[in-house]
Amino acid sequence: MVLLRYPGTKRPLVDSIGEEVLGALARHGDLLCEPFVGAGGFALTLAERAPDVRFLLYDADPAIMALWNAVLRRDDAFLGAVTDYEPSVETFYVYRDALRARYWCSPLEAAFMKLVVHQTSFSGLGEMAGGPIGGRSQEGKKYTVGCRWDAPRLIQKFERIADLMFGRTTVLCADFSQAFLQSSDCVFYV
Repeated sequence: MVLLRYPGTKRPLVDSIGEEVLGALARHGDLLCEPFVGAGGFALTLAERAPDVRFLLYDADPAIMALWNAVLRRDDAFLGAVTDYEPSVETFYVYRDALRARYWCSPLEAAFMKLVVHQTSFSGLGEMAGGPIGGRSQEGKKYTVGCRWDAPRLIQKFERIADLMFGRTTVLCADFSQAFLQSSDCVFYV
């Protein structure tokens, strides 16, 4: 499980190093610090396997951290926006450009734009993508901008994440160097 489509997810690494991380947690405490959380593939997979582990999740991207906060807090306005949204090429470009410029009015708006752009971008590249799934014209394309937008499925996934991480997760928007300086009592996964 991951928070959103994200190229380069670390989720596959749980199979190869997850037991080592759990062993380190058993020896050094129950707090895992992940300074580059992104979509959280590693943290969420580990959380499913280890219900007693607590998480301190960092990322320097304010929009991804706003998305984490909206999901973990079960923000009704955010979930309503997910339900009501109809994907379009126009909103893809508006949101992508706003994310690139870091121009938004509220954390909720940043969270929603981040989700929309990642779900509708070519290869899940988010604001780094050149364009939406299916291209600008969408004509004659098998896959179009809305092909990965399934609001009920997204909301169900967000509810599972909130249930899984409730009461044991803190998310902070900070550069990795701040994570290392602020978090001396945890096991780091980088």
